[in-house]
Amino acid sequence: MSTPTGPQHATPGADLIRQTLDVGVMELVSLHPGGTAHGELARQTAAAAERLVDLVELFRNRAAWAATDLARYGAGHRDVRNLSSGILQQRGVEIDILAARISDLHARVESLCRSCQRAGTVPNPSHEAGHGTEPAPRGTPAPAATTSPSARLARRR
Repeated sequence: MSTPTGPQHATPGADLIRQTLDVGVMELVSLHPGGTAHGELARQTAAAAERLVDLVELFRNRAAWAATDLARYGAGHRDVRNLSSGILQQRGVEIDILAARISDLHARVESLCRSCQRAGTVPNPSHEAGHGTEPAPRGTPAPAATTSPSARLARRR
């Protein structure tokens, strides 16, 4: 999950959108006007990606805070008797909960990205270049079944 600027500045949500949809977050939001189904899907995807970045940053801060405290105890700069207060245990639980929330939100962003692909919220590069087959137009009714009147009567009996 690192970017060229280094792991401290990683943007996991934006990176996931770029990898999956081949567009940036701002480009995704600007593809469709607000108030449309595609626009709402793009907005929800971008918002979830933003929350993922915030959660990862909070996780890193909490983990660094706990590591600093543990290093102080390990180096003998703090009295080990203070460990009985459960502060490190609380931090461990908080970090564990944040990790679970990150995992859930990552799965949510992936799901939203797949929804964007299926709904056609983002352009498909192969279709734009003329390399793919055009999808069947939506709303085309299926061909009617050709059943004779006598066959329908036989099924009712």
